[in-house]
Amino acid sequence: MARRSNGNSNGSNGHRHRKFTITTAPPTGYSSTVSSVANTATAPVIGASSEGGSLSLATTKTKVKAGDSLGKIEFKAPIESGLASSTSQQEVVAASIEAKTVSAMDSKNVPSELVFNTGTPTGIQQQMTLNSVGYLGIGTAAPIVPLHLLNTNPTFIVQSSTPLSSDPQIQFKNSSGALLGSIRTHTTNGSLNHISFNHNGSSNDIVINNSGSIGIGTPTPTSKLHVKGNITLDGDLVPASSVRNLGSPTARWKELFLSEGTLHLGDNCAISTANNTIIMNKPIASSGSIEITAPSSTPLKPAIGRGYIYSKTNGRLYWRSHDLEEIEISSTNNVANAMENRLVTVGYNINQLEGETDLTFDGSKLSVQAGMVHKRRVILSSTTIMNTDYYLAVYPTATVTLSLPSASSLSNGQTFVIKDEGGLSGLKKIIIATTGMDTIDGQSTIELLSENAAISIYTDGTQKYFIY
Repeated sequence: MARRSNGNSNGSNGHRHRKFTITTAPPTGYSSTVSSVANTATAPVIGASSEGGSLSLATTKTKVKAGDSLGKIEFKAPIESGLASSTSQQEVVAASIEAKTVSAMDSKNVPSELVFNTGTPTGIQQQMTLNSVGYLGIGTAAPIVPLHLLNTNPTFIVQSSTPLSSDPQIQFKNSSGALLGSIRTHTTNGSLNHISFNHNGSSNDIVINNSGSIGIGTPTPTSKLHVKGNITLDGDLVPASSVRNLGSPTARWKELFLSEGTLHLGDNCAISTANNTIIMNKPIASSGSIEITAPSSTPLKPAIGRGYIYSKTNGRLYWRSHDLEEIEISSTNNVANAMENRLVTVGYNINQLEGETDLTFDGSKLSVQAGMVHKRRVILSSTTIMNTDYYLAVYPTATVTLSLPSASSLSNGQTFVIKDEGGLSGLKKIIIATTGMDTIDGQSTIELLSENAAISIYTDGTQKYFIY
């Protein structure tokens, strides 16, 4: 049975120490009576065996119910002189461990829990509970997970005992012990570099560095959120305030793709490019106005098949294409050539044509009751004739080869007029060449041999050109 020694005073403070040994004759039931024996190293041990002894605490009740105490170990301290509430009070419970039932016995099994209590400035209080399913509650008597912390500011600390060369971590494993993931600190000389979140033994899948920046796919984020790889966004990307930049002058986005919807620009927004040029391959629809501003100088020649609409400080609107220098397309009475450059528009059906009053269209015949202007392009060196050309004014400084476009790319009856305006074709060759299997009156090339020579060529829109 358990035996207690009241012992002697220890030192000058007079505190008593109670010490227990375990005897070889444990009682079959519970008894609160103990005998005093000396505490020596040779004291007998209860239930002696090769694996040691045991201490049993049992209730004398014949039937237990939920909430019954099965046994309790109390740790007491003597009360200092003058602090006792009565002359008979000599000790106070400082801590205890108690086994309690949580339900009645079931087939010789008693669901129970261990309650750990400690002394506080306001008295002894329950601090920790190990319940019947093995859940440990710290600060709560009813844990609902294997480790349940309840506190005003609950904190879980993983601390290394090695000051400089250790990286504390939390690992997650499956039932066979294989590593599933981890949360790890990375330190240098005891100072934090970053915290990493990893899966399947990988390293630095997600990191938070010592500046609070987050890196996904990179261990060295250079901004508050640094993602190395693609981002899939199922929702809106909304700035924290009304004005934020997308990119910067030194870190620019390359391309912006919109599958549908509208690109909205605010009242004070502008579209700026390196050369003040916006290239559009589709029409621009606007329910309001489009303001066009540009430097006062003429922009550089665009690539083949492209053109510019721009304005100048004089408030007028101009057009420039690859093969057309500059044409004013403003249609006001203050512009000298406004009548020549006025736009002609086709109406909602093929029988309607709106433009100059001297221009009529009855659905099968176009009548022009005034002068007609055709496009004229000056040629100084070898080039390819464009589908939009009509007059080609050649000023050869050396042999000039004019390459016709494929006849199949033109309309049936489309015409080109080629003229040696420089008067030098007798000295500098002007050669007109076809493409592929195309011919000009059966020939692949023709040549203007005399000064100021001119030639008119039309096509059938298949593989043939004809001189007239």
